[in-house]
Amino acid sequence: TLTPPEWELFDLDKDPCELNNCYHNPAYATVVQELKAELTRLQTEVGDTPVSPKSY
Repeated sequence: TLTPPEWELFDLDKDPCELNNCYHNPAYATVVQELKAELTRLQTEVGDTPVSPKSY
């Protein structure tokens, strides 16, 4: 059984060594939402079908 990858988000200005994943930090919720919307837009633009974590 494969474990689905976890989302990661790093603030390279504050954490250039990428030691602290900010994805679940409420202070970055807007950034996460914007990036997910952009990912969805780009996937639609290129005809990419996202892989569902349920298929792991």
